[in-house]
Amino acid sequence: MKSDEIPSAWPPAYRQCWAAWEQPQWICQGSVACSPLFRKHKGRRVRYGPYYVWTCKERGKTVCRALSKSQYEALKKAIANCRRLQRTLVRLQAITLKTILRTNSSIRKRTRRKPLD
Repeated sequence: MKSDEIPSAWPPAYRQCWAAWEQPQWICQGSVACSPLFRKHKGRRVRYGPYYVWTCKERGKTVCRALSKSQYEALKKAIANCRRLQRTLVRLQAITLKTILRTNSSIRKRTRRKPLD
């Protein structure tokens, strides 16, 4: 949906959150790590790497995949986009609920009767 198609009836905060996602972006769940590996070689610790790893859940199982540096950089951005999108969705849901409950007519709250002693 383009910015000129955003309904004007939406609250400004909602329109602002929605407009932030006009441009398509890669999104991916999981986490990435860049870490070296230390091994002993002739009695001395030798550093190998860095090694790039992506970890995620697939069908309830934790899966790890080795990555190249360029894949690591791309996935790092995609994971950051996904987390930002999730935060945006939470804000949109809160604004939606607040707006619907405030604008639409609702039923009257019933008063509780005091029990007879």
